[in-house]
Amino acid sequence: MEEKEYEIPIEGSLGLLAIGHIGLQLWREKRAAFETENDEGISIEEKLIQKQTLQTFILEKLANKILVIGWDSADWKIINPLMDAGEMPALQSLIDNGVCGNIATLDPPLSPMLWTSIATGMRPHKHGILGFLEPDDSGKNLRQTHITSRKVKAIWNILNQQKMKSNVIGWWPSHPAEPINGTMISNFYQTANFADDWKNWDLKKGCVHPENMHETFANLRVHPTELTEAHILPFITRCSKNKSNKRQIINAIN
Repeated sequence: MEEKEYEIPIEGSLGLLAIGHIGLQLWREKRAAFETENDEGISIEEKLIQKQTLQTFILEKLANKILVIGWDSADWKIINPLMDAGEMPALQSLIDNGVCGNIATLDPPLSPMLWTSIATGMRPHKHGILGFLEPDDSGKNLRQTHITSRKVKAIWNILNQQKMKSNVIGWWPSHPAEPINGTMISNFYQTANFADDWKNWDLKKGCVHPENMHETFANLRVHPTELTEAHILPFITRCSKNKSNKRQIINAIN
């Protein structure tokens, strides 16, 4: 029997992204249930009601709290040997108790473009984020890509319309922070000028929603120049053993 291909609408893409294999299984079962029904004689209005019921069903299943963590540039070619050597026990535990696998990417593999495709379920020519830089408002200079160039809804916009809460932190790109039902911290939040004193480190306007939490989150940041060996060395074990280059390496990281 020839396998059917389905075009999954944004609500379905949301489910697949959020809960992976469970979402895929859920989608297939519910889709199959609708398709096995005899649709002869069903009006367009009734079909639209069926579609809306399916979308509502998926959103209801997503009503529980879900945590999505994005790890840019993570590569199994590097991760797998480290796990085999016992160097990443926390990640190994997640994999042992869950599911892991490779995902397809897009070319060119530019992070803002890819993360926006994940958040919207659409390709760059539709969502509008094409790379790291874009023309500024004057059209004469370049700036880091802003979320205002995105042409379509992201997951958090869809959840907001469904009166569901989202907390989005540092998605690339996400500046300026969008007004959603929840908290949004833009990817400019941690940006620091190394020449500035950490005590006079201003937080760029538009980094936080809701705006009345601006100062609260500004005070929670840690400036790179505040980091000491005690903060960094636990994450770089080889550096801690190499005393001659230790300070040089730490300065380079900062």
